Formats: sequence, C-alpha cells, structure tokens
Amino acid sequence: MNRRTDAGRGTADRDETRKSKSQRRREALALQSVAESLTALTPSDRARVPMWPELDAAVADARGLRRVALRRQVRRIARLLREGDPAPVVRALDAVRRPGRREAARHRRIERLRDAMVRGEMSADDMRAAAPALDFQRLRHLVAAARRERDDARESASERHLFRFLRDYGADLLNVVDADGGAPGHDTPARQRPKDPTEDR
Repeated sequence: MNRRTDAGRGTADRDETRKSKSQRRREALALQSVAESLTALTPSDRARVPMWPELDAAVADARGLRRVALRRQVRRIARLLREGDPAPVVRALDAVRRPGRREAARHRRIERLRDAMVRGEMSADDMRAAAPALDFQRLRHLVAAARRERDDARESASERHLFRFLRDYGADLLNVVDADGGAPGHDTPARQRPKDPTEDR
C-alpha cells in the first residue's frame, strides 16, 4: 500500500514538473512578444515606457537591425525582461498600443457597415436618423457602384471609396450597425446571411 502511495506521489510530482515547464514556456513566449513589440515602438512611444538603462539601451540598439540580427536582439531583450521586473513595462506598453487597437476596431466596424450596405442588408434610409446631414445622394451612388463592381475575390475600387466616405463622415455612424454586421430593423439572422470574404480580413 505504501508502495502504491509512493508511486502516486511520484506521478503527481512528474505532472507538476511538466506543468511548470509548460508555464515557463508560455511566460517565455509572452516575454518574446513583449520584446518584439518594444523594438517596433517609435522613439516618442518608447519614451513613455519605463525601462531600466540596460533594457532601454538594448531596445534602442534594435533600431535598424534586420532578420537574424534583429531576432538575436529580441531574444536578448526578452532575457533582460525575464531578469528584471517586466510588469511596469507591459502595463505601459499596453497603454501605448491601446489607441491603435481602438482604431483597428473602428476600421472593422466601418467595414461591416459598408458590407451590410453593399449586400443590401442596410439602405441609405436606414442611416437617415443617425446621420441626417449625410450626403445621401453621394452615398447611394457609391453603394450602387460598389454593387456593380463587387468581386468575391477582392475589394473593388468603389468599395474603397465607400469605405473612405463612411470613415470620413464626422458623426458616429457606427451605432447603426450591430456587432454582427447587420442593420437594426432587419430580421435576417446572421447565420442566414451569405458569407462575405472581406469580413475576415
């Protein structure tokens, strides 16, 4: 019985060892990603991230490096992060990158709004309450052109013009399209809409 207990304890110790190795690997990959992000910062953004002198010098030295040399420098930066306290660096880096993520999310919402109009799930009239000052004649022209030129394989020039038109409008049009890219007042379930290749870009 004691022998079985010892065997069970040995198995548990091996499981804990494997778990620890897995955790260490995840942490190493996370620090590698942080290091890569630090090397991509502009000088002004880098100044907003608190770094100790050796780390700051290593990040600065990465500028201008390419391929193998850059990968080697990223590994060095990750090692420095591991040896120090990366938490303040990660928090500051997240704050620096947050505006870019917001802009990317806005870009995707504009794409969904445009695609809903091109697919006919939303009309210009659906947007009138949210944007009464919008040039609806211009909007209808752009939508009609995008429908004529639409190619499932790639984005047409008219779709790009429509995207810019929606993006440049001052008021927030984006509340008229829901998180799935549908239009308020339309009862078509998202799963019944045709798949659009541009939604995954």
